Amino acid sequence: MNKSKKYLALLVVLVLAGAGGAFYKYYSERLHYLDHHGFRHEPTTEYDLSLGFRLRKNVSMNGFRHNAQGFIGPDFQQRKPEGTFRIFCLGGSTTLGAGVETDAHAYPAILQAMFDTMQKGASKRIEVINAGVFGYRSLHTSLLVSRLLDDYQPDMFIVMDGLNDLDAAKALTLPQLCKAAGKTDGGKVEGYGLQSIEEKFELVGYRDNIRKVIDHAKARGIQVVLVSDPMRVGEDGKARLSGDNTEFAALLAFGRAVLPEINASLAHTGGVSFVNAQATFDAMLASPEAVRRAWADDLHLTRYGYYLLARDVYLRLLAMPAFVEAVGAGSPPVPGELDARFPEFVLWRPSDGMGWAKDRDVVESGGITAVNTRDSKPNGDGWSCFTPADPAFPGEIDLGNAVAGRFRVYPRIQSMRDGVGVYLVFPDGERKLLFEQKKLAEDGLWTPETAWYAVDVPQCGQCRIVVRLTGENAQLWHKAGAILFTGG
Repeated sequence: MNKSKKYLALLVVLVLAGAGGAFYKYYSERLHYLDHHGFRHEPTTEYDLSLGFRLRKNVSMNGFRHNAQGFIGPDFQQRKPEGTFRIFCLGGSTTLGAGVETDAHAYPAILQAMFDTMQKGASKRIEVINAGVFGYRSLHTSLLVSRLLDDYQPDMFIVMDGLNDLDAAKALTLPQLCKAAGKTDGGKVEGYGLQSIEEKFELVGYRDNIRKVIDHAKARGIQVVLVSDPMRVGEDGKARLSGDNTEFAALLAFGRAVLPEINASLAHTGGVSFVNAQATFDAMLASPEAVRRAWADDLHLTRYGYYLLARDVYLRLLAMPAFVEAVGAGSPPVPGELDARFPEFVLWRPSDGMGWAKDRDVVESGGITAVNTRDSKPNGDGWSCFTPADPAFPGEIDLGNAVAGRFRVYPRIQSMRDGVGVYLVFPDGERKLLFEQKKLAEDGLWTPETAWYAVDVPQCGQCRIVVRLTGENAQLWHKAGAILFTGG
């Protein structure tokens, strides 16, 4: 090879290496922009070239089913069956259903149950598909709609984005967002956290991404409903969070102010519908007990919270002439009718707390007496549970003399046939119920293993505490015989 050919070959190698390096740098930055939390490494996800990551197909983990199409819930046909109106629910973890024990308690599944139960006379079957993915924001929704979902012949998109857009605005720097948006200004300020949050949120592109979803859908005759995530922030701007995180509280307050306003504006200009569930959830912010009933944590909802959200969406859909005409749906239910049909959500109550008590919290007793009970083998934390030895009869554990105070206990049940009651027994044998765990509706699930409940024991001279177990799957958890613990 002569000198000129060598130089040419070297030049080609250098050019290709430079191009490859530039492409790698661009793609690495793009991947970080799509997945700055690294969710692609989670066991429930897989890498995706366009989206950064997607849910794995055909897996079932932690009570959530991933179907053959890579969405949450039962399998369905990719080609829409005749006589079906297909709804895709799009968004992040609050659409997926984070915070509950099973995908059946996510709001898309509850919405499906509402249509199956209440709209049996509709001319079309309404099919609700949960396309929520934890970590997805409006950019992912826009990419899904434009690149994938047309193959499924959707009739409606219900879009609930915003929380992860806020997270991206907080987590990514101003230069990163400027570069991703193709802007060269703003690079002098790093802009971590809430610094420049208004500018950063605009650069995340929530408004433009949702507008693209609306334009794509309208061009294909697909109906769109926008939903604003309910925030644990009051109208006064004060957050009712589980911890003292002032920056996070300020971020949610910012989101509460801007997201409904943007959604309402997009709905008005785009001629689509908007559901602002915040009004419903503001009523839940009135007390700590109501907050715990609606929110599983600072962002995600409980099964009751998702029921409230699904109910707002359901009633809004039945008020949309285009939807009613498309499916032949009947009139909205009368007040209270919907709640009466779903007691497994409406009557549900959360535990008072989660997590095993510490050894220092043990309330010493003079020794327990157990009748018709059997004890399980201790788990890895040293806890075991009493259950009735003969389920046909109640089992009882007598804790001896009652000590006044507020304590925690660890009952667990599986069905409406099971029950755990804590009684104050007076010297004459009369009993007063202090606490009872019962299910008011069947949901097919065990109550959480480490859930604890508060029991208030009043002053009573010669009284005893007795715990009564009823049903095959009634359990009372204890640690080496210790049943009552402080900290309730």
